[in-house]
Amino acid sequence: LPADCALPAAGAPLVAAGKAIGRITSATFSPALARPVALGYVHRDFTDPGTIVIVDGACNALVTTLPLVPLKARD
Repeated sequence: LPADCALPAAGAPLVAAGKAIGRITSATFSPALARPVALGYVHRDFTDPGTIVIVDGACNALVTTLPLVPLKARD
């Protein structure tokens, strides 16, 4: 999520291509990334890393792979 995006609530809708494609399951602030991060369920047609989805009608978010923080950054 962008740094200026508010934390979405669990259950917040995810939209892409003008249709509902999933929902947020959890979100928190990541000190390592200095921005909010979220996990959610996304329809299989929208799971490719780099796909942009709209969170709760307010912010664009980027589908990415796990882990969100590279192992070297955790040390």
